[in-house]
Amino acid sequence: MQPDLSAREQLLMEIANETLIQYYRRACGSAYFNLILGAGIFAFILAFVVVRYGKGATVGPGLVLTSLLPLVLGLLSTAEGIVVVSRIVEQSGTDPESGVMLTSFGQSFCGILFGAMCALPALITAIIGAVIRALSTKTQVT
Repeated sequence: MQPDLSAREQLLMEIANETLIQYYRRACGSAYFNLILGAGIFAFILAFVVVRYGKGATVGPGLVLTSLLPLVLGLLSTAEGIVVVSRIVEQSGTDPESGVMLTSFGQSFCGILFGAMCALPALITAIIGAVIRALSTKTQVT
């Protein structure tokens, strides 16, 4: 028989047992989590299609720019998280504990980390594709 735990102890137990993906979903919020994940999948598919079928001199820069879409959305999530934390601190009227502040700011930075993780497959595909294109094209010396 377990003794009754306080609400904070129950929350800490839940946090200790969650996976990394569950933590990112909780820290970013479901809307940003799904948006960043969808952007990562879209950027990877777009990078693969452009590497496979794209033509012209602007393929390389286009690949790099479209591959960074999840990272930009993660940055937007982080900025919104910092604004929300700052507004809560401003409206609280008292000085919050340092542990609460660090936890809040740490969670707000999870958006950019998750965005970077989702952007990596598309960015690696774009870089490999650009290198293969550069090595396979025949340059003419005049």
